[in-house]
Amino acid sequence: MNIFKLKQFIFVGLCILLFAEYGYCGFRATIHAEGEYIGGQNQADVVFGIGPHEIQKKKIPVSPGYSCDMAISDPATWEHLKEWIQAIGQAQYIWLIQFDPHGDAKPETVPRTSTMSWNPDEFGPGSVELRGISFNQQGKLVPADLIADMKKVTSYSLTDTMAYHPFVIIYKPDYLTEIIKTLQLLTNFKE
Repeated sequence: MNIFKLKQFIFVGLCILLFAEYGYCGFRATIHAEGEYIGGQNQADVVFGIGPHEIQKKKIPVSPGYSCDMAISDPATWEHLKEWIQAIGQAQYIWLIQFDPHGDAKPETVPRTSTMSWNPDEFGPGSVELRGISFNQQGKLVPADLIADMKKVTSYSLTDTMAYHPFVIIYKPDYLTEIIKTLQLLTNFKE
């Protein structure tokens, strides 16, 4: 590497570290849910990710006769959202997903199965995990590990007669990897 490229590499690296919010573009990923077709809605999508600014888009309420539904809930307002992009700058991001694998399909006592799926190529650098949520005997929230690495496992099926089940997606970004990739692109540096 010549001296000019080294200076360029260092300069760009410092700029990115000083202005990390603008140096990292974030990601936007979709989770698709699909249930049994019984004549009504049997699919739903939610979008989550991180970006330079927070974005929340409200979800339209589902019509009667559905067999599958899904929404993101903001714990601050408990509104059902179809999209939630959180602002860059955190060490960890959490999205609360409400997943209904049964819907209001009749009869209510017959279990139905729905599947959530995603494309791991849409995730940013770092770890992405899916956890279930339940309550212990004292009424305290207890997260349960379901999928430790959503980049390796690309779907999760749930069979039940009950309505919405809460899940959380936890994303821990790897900013260093993204900074190195950006520096390599900007300086045309090859290992």
